[in-house]
Order: sequence, then C-alpha cells, then structure tokens
Amino acid sequence: MPNPNLEISVEPPYFVGRAVVFFGWVDDFEHSIAAVQFSLDGGVHWTEYATPGTSADRGVRWRFTYTPRKAGHYLLSVRAVSGTGETSTLVSGYAFQVFENDTATCSEQYHNPNGSAQQPVRMPENNSGQRRNENQIAQETDTGSTIKTHAAAASLPFGSFHLRPIGEQRWGASKLYRSGELFGITSAEAAFLTHDLGIRTVYDIRNEFETAAHPQPFLMGAKTVALVPNMERRRKDANKRLVAGVIDKYGEPEQRMRQNYRRYAHEYPLIGKALRSMAAEGAPALVHCVNGKDRTGVLCATLLRIAGFSNEFIVADYLHVNKSNARQIAEEEKRLGAGMTPDEHAILMSFLEARPSYLAAFFDEAETQYGSFKGFIERGLRLTPEQIDVLKFLIGS
Repeated sequence: MPNPNLEISVEPPYFVGRAVVFFGWVDDFEHSIAAVQFSLDGGVHWTEYATPGTSADRGVRWRFTYTPRKAGHYLLSVRAVSGTGETSTLVSGYAFQVFENDTATCSEQYHNPNGSAQQPVRMPENNSGQRRNENQIAQETDTGSTIKTHAAAASLPFGSFHLRPIGEQRWGASKLYRSGELFGITSAEAAFLTHDLGIRTVYDIRNEFETAAHPQPFLMGAKTVALVPNMERRRKDANKRLVAGVIDKYGEPEQRMRQNYRRYAHEYPLIGKALRSMAAEGAPALVHCVNGKDRTGVLCATLLRIAGFSNEFIVADYLHVNKSNARQIAEEEKRLGAGMTPDEHAILMSFLEARPSYLAAFFDEAETQYGSFKGFIERGLRLTPEQIDVLKFLIGS
C-alpha cells in the first residue's frame, strides 16, 4: 500500500491570496507510483497528477502549491496510486486555518492560544461547497474561556489514548510522544497536544483496515503522516481469530507474537522513514498505532536504544503499556476468553499483553539480518550520525 508523506514550506499563519507550498514523497516498497492525488474537500473529490517513468525501487517526490481565496479552515489530503492501479486507503493530511490579510490580528489569534480550544467539529461546508466528514478536523475556535491544560499538571498517561513521552515518564523529558489511536479525541485533549506540547507531526502506523474503521482526526496546525506496515496485507479480526477452540492453532503462549515481532524487524523502511522524518523536522512529534503496544513499541524501543538507554530501561518502558492498557486488556480478556481452557487463556493473554521475549525477538532478528544493531541503524534504517544527534536531543538523552 503506498505510503504518502507530507511537508509544509512555511509555518503558519496563512493568509488569503498567499501561496502555500506543500511537498513530500511517496513509495510502495514493492511497486512503482503511477500518480499522486490531492483533495481539499475531505476526500469527496480528488485531483490526480500522473507520475510517469517511475520504478519500484524509487519513491516519488511531489510538490503542490495552493493559494487560498478566502478565510476559513482547510484540510489538504494526499494519497497515491500504485503502478498496479491500487489507490491507497492511507491518507496523509494537514489541517490549517487561513486568515484575511490583517497580519497583526492574525498573528495574535494564532500565537495566543489562551481561551482557544481545538474542537472536533462538523464542517458545514468547505471551500469547494462540499460537506466534510464529521470529526475529520479538530479546529481552533475562540470559546472565550480558558481550557488550556498545563503539561506539568497533567496526569500520565494522558487522555483516553494513553499519551506519554517516549522514554522518561515525566512531561518535559522528551519532545517525542507515543499513544494509542486518536479516534474520539476531545477538544481539550487536542488543545493539550498542539498548544501545550507543541506537537507538529502525528505518525499514524496503522494498517489500511484499521484506519478505515477509525479514521484519523486531523489536528489543526499539525500534519498527519500515514505509514502503513508494508507486510500487513491481510485483514485481521481478533474477534474471529482469538476464540475458544480456535486460538490453540497459534502454538504455545508467546510463540506467534515472537514471530510477529521478528517480522516487524523486516519493516525497517517504515521505522527508518519515521525516525529520519523526526530528525529532519527537529520538532515535537507523536507516533501511534491502534493500542500503542506492538508497532509503536518496537519503534520506540529502537529509538531509545539508538539514544543510548540501557536494555533494562528500554524493556521497562516497553512493558509500561500493560499498565496503561490494563482496563482494555481486562475487558478483552473477559469478552474473548469466555469458554476457554486454561491453555487457551494463556495463549490469549500472550496476545493481549506486552512481553519481554517479544522485544528480544525483534532485536535478535534485526541484528541477525544486519550483523549488529549498528548495522541495522546504518544500513537498515539509513540514519546518519547527524540525524542520530537530533533524535538524541529530542528524546532528552
């Protein structure tokens, strides 16, 4: 599935009549890219630009210039079409606000978030006259009341999606964050992410079926980058797979999950792309999958090891997700475990929980493929010493 990335040429605020240049790249790992598509009406209509002459071993760099003609809230969505004609269900997007040409007033509104909230709202009409999807944009509105939450006073993890800094378990220790999916985020939670923490990029590493089930809410002023795991091609449904009388086909407890984590070690294009992008921007960012456990877990563990944290610390940080997701784990255990034998129940819990052996399997596979973890960093993730220095700074090491 093609993976679109998106960058912005200038920082907001944006003004009527002034061009905004967007650029990025897209690749499919296995196929060439035939076209890149853009939408400004929430995906109702798409404008396609062909990319002839591309090959499977190279991505496509694209550039899109848009000059807004009236003030309001906008969402630029980007997706790709592979050489086989497959239109990506994964969409990268950037939600932004355009002001009239009153520079002083606009600057004050944009840079003073006091009394403003990020509201997931229904956009009655967009600038093309088409209705947008509900909860597609979390927009800023002037409510006249202060709802800004100071980071130092917020609990850890934060929100229903269990947001926390990568690494040290305190706010301010890292500018990089991890969580579960953001579907259902509230206005106060969105304001905390963008205003208090200054998050400018959200890396969504869910697969196409997961994003279709729970579409990503686009936060005003922050771009979203969709990065699909390149080896997850088939739909998975835990409700149908992890049931009594069926679950024992996955072998002994932890066996299947260790295999999955070894497979994650082969998804280095995804991990490398996210880490290189974080280093290039040097700004606060958030990475998430569905539960913030497996794909997010290995990416964060890789980042911590690159930054020089001890193995004991990395494992403890990885296992912290069991505490964050304790309620969800208990609910799924009750819902899926009815009628299971003790052996089946043990297998079920091995799927629901993070386990030390999973992370060990991931690192063992990465080192086996490249001879060492250093080889994995240099040849697999393709990180330069300069990029590594930026990542260390962002994570506070």
